[in-house]
Amino acid sequence: MAIVFLAGGIACTLFAIFRFAIWAVVCAILGIVFGVFALLCWKNQTIHVISEDRFTYTTMFGNTHTYSFSDIQGLRKNQDSMTLFVAGHKVHIESMAILSERLVTLINRELEKKA
Repeated sequence: MAIVFLAGGIACTLFAIFRFAIWAVVCAILGIVFGVFALLCWKNQTIHVISEDRFTYTTMFGNTHTYSFSDIQGLRKNQDSMTLFVAGHKVHIESMAILSERLVTLINRELEKKA
């Protein structure tokens, strides 16, 4: 997705330079900004299982939080992602994310306890 946005932004930039179109400038700025955000999401957003009891979540901006699996309060499935509610915070999980079997098992175990 990042490549598509960045390519579109670059194409609009070239169009704006050669055709002097205002709409192309706006599209170039939006394409590049969305491309950078998509790249940050892909590169930085991670979940690592530390032990059977704890995991770390790193946001797209590099902020790292450590949570306990027992702090999991619920899971909401969205159309294109999932939101894990942990200790009053939200952990965003993209639908394209590759989740380890261990992480899924530990999350499901905790959700079954809450049900």
